[in-house]
Amino acid sequence: ASPSPDSPTVAVSTPTMQTYRVRSGDTLSELAQKLMGTAKATDRLWALNRSTLDSPDALQPGMELRYPATP
Repeated sequence: ASPSPDSPTVAVSTPTMQTYRVRSGDTLSELAQKLMGTAKATDRLWALNRSTLDSPDALQPGMELRYPATP
């Protein structure tokens, strides 16, 4: 079923993803603060990188993490 011509259209944008190469000493919460503006985004950053990270404590130098670009 297609929407009727007078129904409102909601645009859903997919954020552009960027990558960050993990350095020695980085922690996921520090990277959430640096890359996403708040340490509260730690769980989201981990969720975006579950294919790379088995746990939030599994960061290794050289890993590439994906995160949404800020507008």
